[in-house]
Order: sequence, then C-alpha cells, then structure tokens
Amino acid sequence: MSYINQYTLLGMLSKNYTVDIENKLVYKNKAKDKVIVFDENFNGSNYSEVNYSYIDNKPLTKNFYKLTEVISYLPSDYFTNLNKYSREIHQTRNKWNKRITIKKELSSIDEVLELLDRWVEYSGKKYRFTRHDGYDRNFFRNYYEKYKDILDCNFFYLGDKLVGYSIMSPKVDDTYYYIIRKVDISVGRNIGEYVDFKTFELLNDNDFKINWGSSSGGVLNYKCTKFPLFSKTTKYFWKVKNEKNV
Repeated sequence: MSYINQYTLLGMLSKNYTVDIENKLVYKNKAKDKVIVFDENFNGSNYSEVNYSYIDNKPLTKNFYKLTEVISYLPSDYFTNLNKYSREIHQTRNKWNKRITIKKELSSIDEVLELLDRWVEYSGKKYRFTRHDGYDRNFFRNYYEKYKDILDCNFFYLGDKLVGYSIMSPKVDDTYYYIIRKVDISVGRNIGEYVDFKTFELLNDNDFKINWGSSSGGVLNYKCTKFPLFSKTTKYFWKVKNEKNV
C-alpha cells in the first residue's frame, strides 16, 4: 500500500522536474541525469545522482533520513457517529459548516497563488517547509486542468476568499491518497482540521482508508491523532552520487 502512484507523483514535482508516470521516475534536471526513484533495486549506475525515496528497507549507507507514512481508517459509522470518534472534530465541523462554502471547480489559478503566498507567510515559515508551496504551484499550473476530472478537488471559501483546498486521488482498492492540501490558518482555529474532515466526508463513501504520505514532527502527530489510525510505516530516503557520471 505504498503512497507512490500515478496520482501522488503529481503533487511531488517542482517546476524544474519532469515525470515518467508509467515507470515512476522523477527527473530533477533537463539533462535527466539526476533522478528520484521509489525502488531500492533501481540500477542507477548511468545517472550522476539517484535519490531513493519512500523505501521500505533501511539502507546500508549511514547518510539517510526517515519519515513515517500514515494511513487513517474511517469506519462505516464515522460520519454518522462523529462525536464518538472525536468531539473536537465534531465541534469544528459545526463551527465552520456555518461559514464555509465548498466548490468543486476553481474559479482562477490566481486564487490559489494568492492563498499560497499567505500560506508561506503564516505556515511555511513557521514550520520551516516553505519549499513545499512550489509543488502546489507547479501542480496547478501544469496538471490541474488535465487531471481535475479524475481527481477529487475541493475549494473552500470564506465569503469570496479562497482559504483552503484539497486534492485527493481516486480510490485505489480501499484507499484514497492525499495529494496536496493547503489552508490559510490566519482565518481561524482548526481550519485545516475542517478541510481534512470535509474532504473525507465529501468522498461520499464509508469504511475506507486515507494514505497521507510521509511526515515527521508536529505534522506526523496531527495525522496520527486527529483521525482514527490504521497504520504507521517507516520510510527511508537517501541519495547516491556516482562520481564517474558527475
């Protein structure tokens, strides 16, 4: 149940990256000699740099880092008996339901770019992952129009202001995959929690799983505690440079 598939790759690309979706390869430069791969057995001898990502087994090299991939499980009575699972989310839903309008179509890409500017200011700098907004910008500029009818897209408005969005994959077996999501936390408490809950509710499904991808720290804690936890799996990431090809 790996997070990596043809849809999640679309949310992992910066503007300089190109993707081979069929073979699950991401090229980091125009020369295509620097590559991101998701198979530990990949033969990277012909590349100057190979970045191994989302690997299940711990590498022999000491130069690696690890993140935790989280899967939530929402049972059949989760939405009808929400207070049983989380009083906080129940209260958050009631609070924001009265104020937020949700649309399935984006009015203008400029709305997203403005939201991302606010996200960098209020969230990105705070949590030290400002670079992640580049993935979102690239997705909306290059992939949104092509894939919007396949993916599950939600846009959250407070009045006429876009304050959040979420992009989910289609269901694969019994699991949906979170691709990208951003919110403007300046508008009020628990807006991110509300966006996540409503995204899951609007799938109009029950008894399913959500694969959030990998993270650490406070983001990991959020994923593990806000929604019913199904599993946590350690994933390994490392880089190999082939000097002869540099």
